Amino acid sequence: MTLAWDHARSQFPGVEVSEAEFRAYLLRHNAPGESDEAPAQGRNPLVIITDLYLACACSRGDARAIAAFEHRYSSTVESVRLRFRGRAPSEPELWAELAQRLFVRTEDKPAKIAEFSGRSELGAWLKVVTSRIILNRLQAEKPEASVEDRILEGLLVTQASPELSVGRAEHRALMSKAFALAASELPTRERRILRQAFAEGFTIDDLASLYNVHRSTAARWIKDATNSLSGRVATIVRTELRLSKAEYESWARDITSSMDVSIAKYLATRAG
Repeated sequence: MTLAWDHARSQFPGVEVSEAEFRAYLLRHNAPGESDEAPAQGRNPLVIITDLYLACACSRGDARAIAAFEHRYSSTVESVRLRFRGRAPSEPELWAELAQRLFVRTEDKPAKIAEFSGRSELGAWLKVVTSRIILNRLQAEKPEASVEDRILEGLLVTQASPELSVGRAEHRALMSKAFALAASELPTRERRILRQAFAEGFTIDDLASLYNVHRSTAARWIKDATNSLSGRVATIVRTELRLSKAEYESWARDITSSMDVSIAKYLATRAG
C-alpha cells in the first residue's frame, strides 16, 4: 500500500493525503454500488490508485487537488461540450456547474466526486457527469425531448426509412409511443448503453473505456441492444396498426434496416 500511495502522491506535487486517510477512503469504496462504472478488471492498479488519490483529495475541498483535476481533465470536458455543437453552455459556465456539482460538500452530504470508486477511469466517469449536466440543461429548455426521443432520433435514419420519419404524422406518433414502451422493457444495461451511445454522444472508445472492455465488445453490446429494441418495437406496432403479415414483415425490416445503418454510421464516424 505504501508504494502505491507514494506513487499517487508523486503524480500530484503539493496535493497531500495521508496514508491512513487514503486507506480509509479505499476501504469505503471497496463494495460496488449503483453506478455507471464497470469493474476495473485488467486495469493497471497504479492508474486506479492515482485516480482514487486525486478524487479523495478533491472530495475534501483541497484547492490544489481541484486545480490539478481541472488541468488534467480540461480537454476531456471540452470534448464532451463540443459534441453538442453549440447547444452546450460555454466552457466557463460548464466548469462552474461541474465545480458546484463535484466539489461542494454539505453537512449531510459529501461532494459528488467522493462517489467515484475506481471501477472505471476517472476521465470516463467525468464524461458521464458532464454529459448529464448538459443534457439536463437542454431538457429543462425543451422538456418534451425525452431520452427515448433522443435515442429514437439517433437510431432512425430517414434516408433508409423515410416512412418511419416525418412522412406520416400518425405513424411517427405511434413509433414514438412504441419506442418508449419497448425501451422501458429492455434490461437496464441495454437501456444505459443505448442512452450513452445515441442520446449522450459517447464514442465507441468512450464506452469501451467506461466499461473496461474491448471496443469490439462495446460494439456487440450496441448491436445486441438495438436488435432487442427493434424486435420489441415491431411487435408493439403490429398489434397497434393491425398490419397484415406481409405489411408487418416489411415494416419490421424497415426498422431493422434503419437501425443497422445507424449503427454502421456510429461505429464508422464516432470511433476514436
